[in-house]
Amino acid sequence: MAFDFTAYMKGIAETLKEIRHNDNSGQKRFFRISSVMNIDEMLQNFTNAGTPCLMVEDNRTGRYQEADGSMSYMDNQSYSFLVIKHCDHFDAESREQVKKDCEAIMKKIISKFKKDKQYDLQHPGETRTGMRDFNMSTIYYQTIGPVGDNYYGMLVQFAMLEPVNKDLVYNVDDWDV
Repeated sequence: MAFDFTAYMKGIAETLKEIRHNDNSGQKRFFRISSVMNIDEMLQNFTNAGTPCLMVEDNRTGRYQEADGSMSYMDNQSYSFLVIKHCDHFDAESREQVKKDCEAIMKKIISKFKKDKQYDLQHPGETRTGMRDFNMSTIYYQTIGPVGDNYYGMLVQFAMLEPVNKDLVYNVDDWDV
């Protein structure tokens, strides 16, 4: 079963105290985006977007690779999310404070990744979180902004390797030969 990054991050948005997303509230704080430059869902809900908010890129990217020259194959999946917060227009001090606030939230989210990985490793066969293959050394982050109506924050990207041998099996019944 493939890792559902969007659902996982929505759970984080709902439980992290600084964000507290709720689908039924007047202010949405969780959004799916197709890319960093294409924030359709937030723009559609712009008038009721809360701050801070969490945006998850829901397009999949990755690459297949061989594991050490063997016949084992890995799927190297890339994931990205943004933590953004609204700030005052033309106020450099506000902008810098917003970036610091978003960096603090980013670190809390990464600490949750680490905790969930530890749980998954301690409970083999019961992959509750999907973060078993999380690798801290793949994280890349940068400050971003302005996004939308003067939102600033952090863009975070990381990768996870997942075995895919069972998904890459040739089946003669799939072909007209």
